[in-house]
Amino acid sequence: MIRLRLLVLCATAIASAALHASQDPAPASGPQARSATPVSTRAGPDLAFYRPAVASGGLEVELARHALTHATSENVRDIARHLVNDHGVLNERLAEASDLAAPPPPPAQMRAEADAVRSTSASGYDAAWLAFMAEGHAKSIELYGKASTSATLPATRQLATQALPTLRRHAQEIRAAQQSAGPS
Repeated sequence: MIRLRLLVLCATAIASAALHASQDPAPASGPQARSATPVSTRAGPDLAFYRPAVASGGLEVELARHALTHATSENVRDIARHLVNDHGVLNERLAEASDLAAPPPPPAQMRAEADAVRSTSASGYDAAWLAFMAEGHAKSIELYGKASTSATLPATRQLATQALPTLRRHAQEIRAAQQSAGPS
């Protein structure tokens, strides 16, 4: 019995040492910065963060690509380009860290709202797209904020913390575009 406990204790120590050795202690400057060391792929305890982050991130990039060809305002197209680039990098890091076999689908409500934006007429498209992105970024900031302080794995907390400044910048850009467009 003592040997079994000792064996379990040693295995736990080795796994913990391997996890800590694989993490990059130097923080990157945001989601655009690619970490030389991949974020831990042992995301099991933090899947409650990764699943919605991966699902919403994928849908936001998809809708941002749509805006590149459907938005009427150059400002909205600029924001869409930022989202495609920044969220594309972030989504790669999330996919790598989450160890999910395939990206989970976004919630049905979110998918329906995105479909409604896609089908909006040209005159209302920009306002609908900005409203969708404002709500999505507010939810993402909340999700990443929680993960940055309460995720189980240090690598998850680091990834979330690094992503927050870019998500907040996007939210500010979106709000500014909404205000410059006036009431809808």
